[in-house]
Amino acid sequence: MLLPIVTKAVSRRLTDDSISVREATVSLVGAYVVQFPAVANAFHSSLLDCLVDVGVSVRKRAVRIFQEILISNPRYRGRSSVCDSMITRAIDPKEEDGVRDLIFELFTKLWLEYDDDVITSPTVPLPKPASIPSSPDGNTRALLLEGFALGSSVVTPTPPALSERYKHSRSSQKRVDIAAEQMMEVVRASGSGERLHSLIVELLAGSNNARACKSSERKQRSALDQKQCSCLVESLFELLLQVEEQRSIRTSRVGKDVAATLQTIAVFANLAPNSVFEHFDTIGPYLKADNGVSFDDESKIVGAVCDIIVCLSPNLKYENIQQMASGTLAKDIVLVIYKFGSSALGSAIKALSSLGHHPDGDENSVFRKKLLEMARTFYCYLLRKETVEDFSNTDVRSILDL
Repeated sequence: MLLPIVTKAVSRRLTDDSISVREATVSLVGAYVVQFPAVANAFHSSLLDCLVDVGVSVRKRAVRIFQEILISNPRYRGRSSVCDSMITRAIDPKEEDGVRDLIFELFTKLWLEYDDDVITSPTVPLPKPASIPSSPDGNTRALLLEGFALGSSVVTPTPPALSERYKHSRSSQKRVDIAAEQMMEVVRASGSGERLHSLIVELLAGSNNARACKSSERKQRSALDQKQCSCLVESLFELLLQVEEQRSIRTSRVGKDVAATLQTIAVFANLAPNSVFEHFDTIGPYLKADNGVSFDDESKIVGAVCDIIVCLSPNLKYENIQQMASGTLAKDIVLVIYKFGSSALGSAIKALSSLGHHPDGDENSVFRKKLLEMARTFYCYLLRKETVEDFSNTDVRSILDL
């Protein structure tokens, strides 16, 4: 399958006018890709295009193949683009229900089914093909084409059986850690956690409805999902520390990795808020915006932390508010508002407002004072005045005339 002439011939059939031919070709490729990662890499782009094929059967077949690849080889190097593409299909309301169900099933198995270990596939080279004889006229290319067409021993569509060495060379890895990495990569590819959030909500809703008809079963399944979300949060914070430790290795990519990890944590901030709050001391310092990354990445980092605060605020208690007020959190949020662009500005104002107007907060809390100071500053700017002591009675028409 890795012979250039075979690869090109199969790739052409993946774009054939007939849907049945394309489906059959995808099945042929699928017979090899799970056992031999090199084949999956060679046909990655072609299989990715099959996810948007006009034929429903082709899309379904491609989803099933990627499911086998990602489950058997979770560290597949093309996983971020695959997951991002499938999430796009899953949240598209125009997508066929059968395809969406397959994608939901795939991500449920990858991300929501708890398992201590997962079997991964190492990169195993294909066995070397036998020597290819030349045709009488020396046209080896013609002979190869003839062999492929007739199914001779030159090129066979039937993958050879796995060797014992291959079976025993598989290594075990923790599924939840790999799931956290996959989620982070999806968020990094899309630039935000919005699509991941939509997918996780769908998965949790479908998990409780499809698998549990009785109330007791739904509660049990919900508890398992909550436990898995907490495990994912733990893995995401471990990943965050790992990214920081590997700054020298990740070089310029570190800013995007930190931002994507924090944005992924923000997705789970309202799904497992207690688990996230336990690690707030880890993410709080990121608000100081001294992470040594580009301005755009820094903006995404501080914006993600502010989003986490907004999600956590409904679950905070009086002692939590007091603890957060005793530090520099309020000052850090204000600096974010003045220093960064609109992407972080909105999140920062929401964070300051949610803490300043928290039901368990003090009326004279530092968050409320900072919010009022900013309101006065912006109001003065709008009115073109140096100071405004009490802007509650200011004539609004003076602003509208500006």
